[in-house]
Amino acid sequence: MTGTWTWMSGVTGAVGAIALLVALLMWTVGGQMWRTVVLGLTITGVAGIMATPIGRWLRSLVEWLVRLSTPVGKYTGVALIILIAVALALVVILNVFGQFSGKNPLATVLSKLGVNSGNGITGRTLICGGALSITAGVVPGTVGMVLTWVLGGVVQLFAWLIMAGFGL
Repeated sequence: MTGTWTWMSGVTGAVGAIALLVALLMWTVGGQMWRTVVLGLTITGVAGIMATPIGRWLRSLVEWLVRLSTPVGKYTGVALIILIAVALALVVILNVFGQFSGKNPLATVLSKLGVNSGNGITGRTLICGGALSITAGVVPGTVGMVLTWVLGGVVQLFAWLIMAGFGL
C-alpha cells in the first residue's frame, strides 16, 4: 500500500520531526553542544520522515523518472544515486572521525572540495547527514525499499529509547 498513512508511519514521522526539532535546539540554543548527538538526531529525523509515505512518494517519483529514461539511463541513474549516497556517507564518516581525532587525513581534499575541513562536525556535515537519509531513501527498486526499511528501523529504535526514557 504505497502512500498510505498508518499509525506506525505517523509515529515514525513524529519521532523524525521531534528529532529534528531537538537537533535544531541543541545546535542553535545549545551553542552547538554534543555535535555527534546532533548529527545522529539529524540523520534520524530525516530518516524518520523518509520512512513515512512522503519518502515512498519521493521514491515512486524517482522510479517513474528512471522508467522514462533509456535502458542506459536507468542504470546510470541508479548508479549515480548510489554514488552520491556513498560520497555523502564518506563525508559524514570522515568528519565524525575528525571530531574525535582532531585531524582528518583527507582534510585537504575535503577543504578543496568545499565540503569541510575534515576537522569535525559543522553545519555542512549535518546537511550531508540529512541528504544521506534522503538519498538512501530514494534509491529505486528493492534496494531502496530495504534501505528505507533499515532507516525506519533506526528511527523506531530511537522512538523506543525516547519512550523508555519517559517510562512509557
